[in-house]
Amino acid sequence: MQSKRCAAIYMSVAVEPGKGLNVRAKAVYMKSFVHLHTHTEFSMLDGAARIKEAVAKVRADSQPALAITDHGNMYGVLDFYKECRSQGINPIIGMEAYMSGGSRFDRPSRRGRV
Repeated sequence: MQSKRCAAIYMSVAVEPGKGLNVRAKAVYMKSFVHLHTHTEFSMLDGAARIKEAVAKVRADSQPALAITDHGNMYGVLDFYKECRSQGINPIIGMEAYMSGGSRFDRPSRRGRV
């Protein structure tokens, strides 16, 4: 796989009295980029990316890895892992989850309601 370089451009703008506007730009080159927060078709109501297409796009952009972080489930992990490995991409397995201080069986009292 041919390595591409990504560039980020940092700009600074300053107004100097008597000299006017001074703009400086500097390009900083990075070796690679990795998406660490990706929702797939298995992330209910939040993701539309199909695993095969997402991994193919990452490979076309010469990115070394891709993460899966679907909401509250890991249904797509096996398909994701297999597809990444078959296309030479390092899979990063994760899940987006939320924690609660109480139990799901706790029902808060609501004013005026049963």
